[in-house]
Amino acid sequence: MCLENEEYGCYSVPNKRDSFSPIQNRFVTLTLVHEDVKACKLHLPSQFMKDNSINKLGKMTILGENKMEMSGCLLSRDGIVALEDGWDEFCEANGVKLGDSFTLEFVHEQDTTPALKFCSICGE
Repeated sequence: MCLENEEYGCYSVPNKRDSFSPIQNRFVTLTLVHEDVKACKLHLPSQFMKDNSINKLGKMTILGENKMEMSGCLLSRDGIVALEDGWDEFCEANGVKLGDSFTLEFVHEQDTTPALKFCSICGE
């Protein structure tokens, strides 16, 4: 099941019959919109953050498909992440243009810093 949100994109939610597994909830699919690129920000759904225990404000890392890294900072528990300049170039280098959907996978925490893997196709 996919919950649609016009502003934030799509968030995949497991079927209620499924047993809880951190692996099931480690992916989130979002849509790249002009406002977020212009403001260098990202909105993570609160359920995704809760499922992956992303609750500490501060530094985050987004890992690109080509070993690129983008630094960010979780500004609020509402899922607002401020990204460094170059978010648009980072997305373009990873094959995503305005209006395209992309997937982030929660991969781990390094020294308490959450890391998300940028994937243009879910499950890669």
